[in-house]
Amino acid sequence: MTCTKCATALLPGSLFCHNCGHRVEAVGDSSSAKIVGEAEAIVVKLHGLYDDRRREELALALIPVLARIAKRIDMTNVEHIDLAALHSLLPLMEAQVNEGAPPIEVIGMNADVHRTLERAEFERFFLCLE
Repeated sequence: MTCTKCATALLPGSLFCHNCGHRVEAVGDSSSAKIVGEAEAIVVKLHGLYDDRRREELALALIPVLARIAKRIDMTNVEHIDLAALHSLLPLMEAQVNEGAPPIEVIGMNADVHRTLERAEFERFFLCLE
């Protein structure tokens, strides 16, 4: 099966295209429908400093949110996120908005992280709950 937006081949169990970020139906896995209903119970917890060296780790950590398996991120233990790490997420975040996904709920964001999100104009992707 391929992505309807960019024609990239999809892996079995894919919830979104790894190339363009377009949400797709689960390929070859009917169990994902059960997981999506439980999204409110799942919280993705981030920690530490996110810079250019950890941008891939940040993107991987956000897969449950981008796939709508989780809808909340806990940033209580995040000391800093730099602009390079955020900009690497831009195509995936914009795909979410274009598909009409609700903002991602964020809890525990410190002032430094909040300022960085504002400078990168990422506040449109997130809903700060605290």
